[in-house]
Amino acid sequence: MIRSLKEMIESAKSSGRKRLAVAAANEVEVLRAVEQARGEGLVDGILIGEKSAIQTACEQSGLKSRDYTIIDIPDARNAARECCR
Repeated sequence: MIRSLKEMIESAKSSGRKRLAVAAANEVEVLRAVEQARGEGLVDGILIGEKSAIQTACEQSGLKSRDYTIIDIPDARNAARECCR
């Protein structure tokens, strides 16, 4: 039984990296959370949305956009559809 956040993270790490797709990924807080999970070795991030907005948000949060796969889909509804594909 998992009893702490640390145990949950260790359990997730033991199952290997997962792909995490994020729609409309131009929010700094969201990018920081994805980066934290990437840094822990949990995920490979796929950022979907308006590429220029995602790159700007990466710069604002101190992240390197080259560390992610970015799919340029400016329309939020279509980005969400692609995210769920």
